[in-house]
Amino acid sequence: MNSEIILCLSDSQLTVYRYAAHVITWVNSYELGAAEGLEGFASWLEDKQGQSMALLLDVSSEDYYEEQLPHVRGRDRELLLSRKIAKFFPAEGFSQATLSTRLASGRRDDVYFLSGITDCATIDPLIDVLADKHIAIRGVYSWPQFAAELVGSIEHSDKVLLITCDADPSLDDRYIFRNTFVVNGKLYFSRKTSIATADASDIPGSVRKEIDRTWQYLNNRRVVPADSRMQVLMVLPRQMLTCLRGEPEASHCDYIYADVEELAQQHGYSSDGGALSSSSLGAFLLAKAGGRKTHYQPPRLGVIQRQLKIKRLLNVACIVSIALALVYTASNIVRGLELVDNNVALTTQTRLLEGELKLLREGFHYQGPAPQEMQDLVELSNQILQQSALPAPVFAVISEGLSGFEDLLLTDIEWRNAGFEALSGTRQNRAARQGGDAPQTEALVVVSLRGELTDFDGDFRYGIERIQLLISRFRADERVVAITAKRLPLDIGPAFKISRALSDQRAANFAIDVTLNGSVF
Repeated sequence: MNSEIILCLSDSQLTVYRYAAHVITWVNSYELGAAEGLEGFASWLEDKQGQSMALLLDVSSEDYYEEQLPHVRGRDRELLLSRKIAKFFPAEGFSQATLSTRLASGRRDDVYFLSGITDCATIDPLIDVLADKHIAIRGVYSWPQFAAELVGSIEHSDKVLLITCDADPSLDDRYIFRNTFVVNGKLYFSRKTSIATADASDIPGSVRKEIDRTWQYLNNRRVVPADSRMQVLMVLPRQMLTCLRGEPEASHCDYIYADVEELAQQHGYSSDGGALSSSSLGAFLLAKAGGRKTHYQPPRLGVIQRQLKIKRLLNVACIVSIALALVYTASNIVRGLELVDNNVALTTQTRLLEGELKLLREGFHYQGPAPQEMQDLVELSNQILQQSALPAPVFAVISEGLSGFEDLLLTDIEWRNAGFEALSGTRQNRAARQGGDAPQTEALVVVSLRGELTDFDGDFRYGIERIQLLISRFRADERVVAITAKRLPLDIGPAFKISRALSDQRAANFAIDVTLNGSVF
């Protein structure tokens, strides 16, 4: 079951509450005026390092200001607020600024409510104990900041003065009254005062006097106009309500009475039988709401909080690492077992195949060629495959044909096997037509030559004559079976676009196919 410890600090006493299952339980109270009080609290903290705690302040040294500041944003606003807060509250970490409104005229400045602790003499010893014990405090809160939430269920005006009281734990026959002024749900002012209650007849007058003082202060600050009436919400114990009802009210004020026990019931307050007080009700509201934003941030407690946060993250990382290691270990074990099973299956399959192979060897009877004949076939195949495919004879024929034609530049040479065929128009076919025997078909090699005339000046007739002369030289070679002109310098394709005179065409290209007899290889 999740539980939380709430430390309620007043001017003279530290009260410890435990919240669990929507029930607030009083644990102990420690007197701060005696050394034994903090020592006893430190001893109680010995085994509480891992528990969630929050600190609730109900001290008289908390002060409040209203400041009008220029409307700026970003870092400029942070610097402006920090300088103004440092002026009123020198203690680092015990201050807060709340934006109230923005003026509608003039410079349209921002109005801020500033609150903070002016004297930390009561708080510092407690902070030192918590820091020494490495206690993580999730937040430091101010009890007056819960005033608007406390009376939210009671219908009241935008500006209301809330009066609460508790018995003074350090003095008998005295009550501590707190006057808290709220504007539009935001805390504007709060102060504590002690009133003697030995003579019940003096209580109404003392309370009325304190309310008049508060009204005068607010009137001087121009928060409450002189011609208006201030609403006063009395949230008091029943015996105090009985004492004040029917008594004259403070001037310029209208009273609204509310029983603190009934108000606590509206908030779902539940305790284990402990006495209801402002501190217990504030502790209940704080714990019930859960993760509220802290009002104050003492540096020492912030360091402990960050250290414990890092420690928790490291613990989580260790747990995750261990879990991953266990997962990988289990995965490796499973894979190892699978490998063992596969090995057994492969061993069994190998034995079966060995048995089948043995049976096939025993029943095999070869009836093909003899081994010597097979060896002869292999040697013949090797001789065929080792025939050189290098076109050295091709280069020899082409080089001899091109000798003396320095003005012709070859750009591409390709050759291919034309197969076993007889070409019409070849030297052999011409001899057959003249009365000779028909030639035998033989292997042919076709060499495609592509090139251009160098230093061409536009004389296409000269270029054609040079190509015709080259063709005649190849045709005279006995190794050449046939020669075909595929392209001459003046050939123009159907897709060719002529944009100027033909004499301006600087490239004279040609392409011829030379068919060689396969015997050249």
